[in-house]
Amino acid sequence: MAAIGRWSIRRPWRAIVVWLVFVVVAVAAMVATGTDSLQNGSVGESARGYTLMDEHPGAWPPEREYASIHSDTLRASDKEFQSAATNAGTVLQEQVGGVPSYRTSNDHHSVLVTADVRQPFSTADLHAAVLAVQHDHPQLSIEHTGDISASDARDRIVNDDLHRAELLSVPVTLLVLLFAFGAVVAALVPVLLALTAVAAAFGLLGPISQVFPLDDSVKIVVVLIGMAVGVDYALFYVIRSREERHRGAPSHEALERTARTSGRTVLVSGTVVSVAMAGMFIIRSDVFNGLAAGTIAVIVCAVAGSVTVLPGVLELLGSKIDRGRIPFLPHLRDPGEPSTFWPAIVDRVLRRPVLSCVVAGGILVALALPALRLHISAPGDEALSAKSEPVLRTLATVRA
Repeated sequence: MAAIGRWSIRRPWRAIVVWLVFVVVAVAAMVATGTDSLQNGSVGESARGYTLMDEHPGAWPPEREYASIHSDTLRASDKEFQSAATNAGTVLQEQVGGVPSYRTSNDHHSVLVTADVRQPFSTADLHAAVLAVQHDHPQLSIEHTGDISASDARDRIVNDDLHRAELLSVPVTLLVLLFAFGAVVAALVPVLLALTAVAAAFGLLGPISQVFPLDDSVKIVVVLIGMAVGVDYALFYVIRSREERHRGAPSHEALERTARTSGRTVLVSGTVVSVAMAGMFIIRSDVFNGLAAGTIAVIVCAVAGSVTVLPGVLELLGSKIDRGRIPFLPHLRDPGEPSTFWPAIVDRVLRRPVLSCVVAGGILVALALPALRLHISAPGDEALSAKSEPVLRTLATVRA
């Protein structure tokens, strides 16, 4: 790692070009292969059952759309109730093509209108048409859901979550780093490294998905983990190089020392985290396989960027890394005295190494004990979805 870091310091522009080429090639790989999404994340008996149904054409039931009608006062036999159910059935038949069927609850205050999907349809148009029936029958509560509509709603929620993670992770991370460094340039370097590492990892998800089909949540995890480790590994370099310069070392020499120390630290840290993530393969679940592969990919990309392009960027910036300093942050001034907290902790640990290992190991074992009682199961369609989404909320009601 030290040799790679020194090469990057001596040829910074070449290191930057190599890193950018790697990112572009990774993204091109995703474009070439596409991303294979996980269609069924079930485990245990459910997974075996779904596999058998996939092996036998026609075993799967047709997809259905539903209209749920309810009233606390009116009964299914009332004229108003029957009219609403008939209108909802007509709407479903016109939109999805299937002949509607009607099921009445035991208390006769709810009716479920069901129609098999026989033709392409717009979920938005169907939802609006069912709500129009509600407008014509204000005394009743009429809601719409369905297999395809719920799937589209889940996809929309996942995409919204990913977009929210992208919007929040970058500015929040940048804000924290501005307070940590007190300089704009020093704060931007780790963020840019993390973003390029995430972009490269997203590109690698394409080839990876051909081996491990990926659940939609993998993308969100890659963004969050990638930003975290990318910034973390960049901090090793930035902080250490600044410390060396503040001790009087020239910029180039400071980076040489940093490459020999922080480069090894980044490699060891990335290896440990990757091995920890690889533990998810032991579960032998498609969902966890995809999560493990995605997180390992983004960690490897963050490590690669930290030991290659980052030293080159710091070499080009030199003392300019401290440009854009933010005033009125006295706690960010260069400390005149070294920290006393961590040296005191380390000193006590080294005095009693056996006792320290036993106590630390005991704490880790105690924290790990609950994992022995965990049972893996796939959550229901509405378990991890926003209850504010009408289609998913109605799906839970229909199942109940």
